[in-house]
Amino acid sequence: MLATGQADLARYDGDVPYVFLVTDGEVNIVLFDDDGACHAVLSTDDADVLGWAESTLDRFRREATPLDVADFET
Repeated sequence: MLATGQADLARYDGDVPYVFLVTDGEVNIVLFDDDGACHAVLSTDDADVLGWAESTLDRFRREATPLDVADFET
C-alpha cells in the first residue's frame, strides 16, 4: 500500500479508547463488549459528531509517527 503512494500509514503510541471510522461525511462507531466482541455499529451524519470524530482523528495523526516502506523491510 505504501509503495503505491495511495495510502498513508502511521503508528500511534497512545491509548485508542474507541474504534470509529469517518467515511463520506458519516461517522461509524463500533461497540464492543468486555471480551472484545463487536456487538453493534452506530452510524450518524450528525454535524457535531462528525466534527468530534474529525478533530479526534486529526489529533491522533498529529501525535502519530509516519511510517514508510523501509519500516517494513527485514
